[in-house]
Amino acid sequence: MAAITTRDIAIAAGVNEVTVYRHFGDKTSLAREAVRRFHPAAAIDAYDPAVDSSTAATAMDGLLRALARLQSLLADRPELLQFGLTEAARYPDLLDQVKEIPAAAQRMLTRAFSQSASQLRPEVSIDAEVTGFLGMLLFLATWRSRDPAAITGQQATGLLAARLRPLLRAQSAGDPPGTAPPARERRPG
Repeated sequence: MAAITTRDIAIAAGVNEVTVYRHFGDKTSLAREAVRRFHPAAAIDAYDPAVDSSTAATAMDGLLRALARLQSLLADRPELLQFGLTEAARYPDLLDQVKEIPAAAQRMLTRAFSQSASQLRPEVSIDAEVTGFLGMLLFLATWRSRDPAAITGQQATGLLAARLRPLLRAQSAGDPPGTAPPARERRPG
């Protein structure tokens, strides 16, 4: 944001620079208002993943929906993501608000994984997987915001599904073919 001038902001908004100053006063106030207005933590916290854990396939579908929700929120506001990654530390009064976004995402994914716990392999650590998926979502969102042609939303979802599949228990007889991986036995020794 340091490299962006109020003139740049005014041009992007289609208004006069004086209008920006009259309405916000300075860039810090503008940043504060942007974070307040586009802050998705409440929406993330309100989202109920409602994962059906009756089968591995339905658990996977529910987990993918939760991941897609977060992926969509990141894609919808790449400027907020960029601000959080690069500029938020310069605005201590905004830092706690910005930190609440990944905290809300962590809570939501923890709920989703907890709801699907009966279909997860016993060795799966929900906390570790939530952290790993948050990192993957951040990486994918950053990559897509810098070069949208590099990876499509469908490709990103495919990568998330491939990362999720090995975490699920073996497919049961009632699951559609190909929805969950076969069990891998661990042999001592």
